[in-house]
Amino acid sequence: TWMALDNRVRNSWREAKECTAFLECLERYCQPLYSCNPETISKSLPGLIRTLFTINTVSLYYNSTERMTAVLTKITNQMINSNKRYLSCNGTKTVWEQPEDAVKRKILACIDLNEEYQTCFQRVKDETEVPQTREFHFCEVFVFGKFDAFCNRLKKLLKLFDCVQIHDSIISYQQEVLDELPYSLEDSINKMKSKDYDFLDHKDLHFDEDFAEVMKVFEEIQKSITAAFDEEFTSIKSTILSLKFLDKLVLLHLPGANMNEKYFQVLREYKRELEDIGLLFKRQKQDPPLPRNYPPVAGKINWCKQLRHRIEDPLKILKERCGVLDSDLGKKVQQKYKRFHSMLVKYETEAHRHWFQE
Repeated sequence: TWMALDNRVRNSWREAKECTAFLECLERYCQPLYSCNPETISKSLPGLIRTLFTINTVSLYYNSTERMTAVLTKITNQMINSNKRYLSCNGTKTVWEQPEDAVKRKILACIDLNEEYQTCFQRVKDETEVPQTREFHFCEVFVFGKFDAFCNRLKKLLKLFDCVQIHDSIISYQQEVLDELPYSLEDSINKMKSKDYDFLDHKDLHFDEDFAEVMKVFEEIQKSITAAFDEEFTSIKSTILSLKFLDKLVLLHLPGANMNEKYFQVLREYKRELEDIGLLFKRQKQDPPLPRNYPPVAGKINWCKQLRHRIEDPLKILKERCGVLDSDLGKKVQQKYKRFHSMLVKYETEAHRHWFQE
């Protein structure tokens, strides 16, 4: 009837007017999504989420899960598009054509934005779970899943950059090992770069296939390099030289190097060195070997100082390696060191006293 049609028109008009008012409130919080970088977008998120909650609470149109999910999906899609523009310099450069450090900072900013987005939602959701308040619900998997998938793509890009950095470090240290390998990480990555797909499109699975191939090559290189380093490490018989070797190896950030176990190997070797030096001290303390043209007392002091340096220098380095000396073995080694060190100090003090009395 005419009255029914009139009521429908009036209701639709009121609904449209209400939606327009709410969307105008939302507009100022959505504006940064179109023009700003992730850091600035992140600052607008608390206001954006709270405004959405208010709309969800009082609006007759946006009070359903489906409609609120639709709004948040559009917001999420716009965030992803803004991140893509941010990462590609408004579509003018690929991630490979920009400085590596700059791209890494951008990627981390985008990942942080996703985390802040979900944190803000959870915070508002927790605040609204009180009696007599309409719960703020929507399909979280559908909304956040897209952003998570995009960030997973970014994390893979980060991993590629890290692999290249590790590879470059290895080149400066073990070029000859890489030259013997039948595959090259550089060739694999260059092959990937030559592809014409969008590396930031998380829905394009061609990247994932190429990424898996690059990681396979990197893992093979890693195994070969790790084996070469292990062989070199095993051949070193001096504690201090082993520690200096490990200090270089740490700088490579090589996955699979098992650094913690290597430091414990050095600790066990240091324990044996302490015992050997202790036996040497007991055997030679009455008549130590003297450098040529050294007076007897000065020679004793010099000999004692050399022994002290041999036990002090490795321990200084081991103290900087968190957890090694905190272990049961580390505590035993430190006790043994303190006892032997006090013996050396006492021996040196006695030698000085005799020297002054002469």
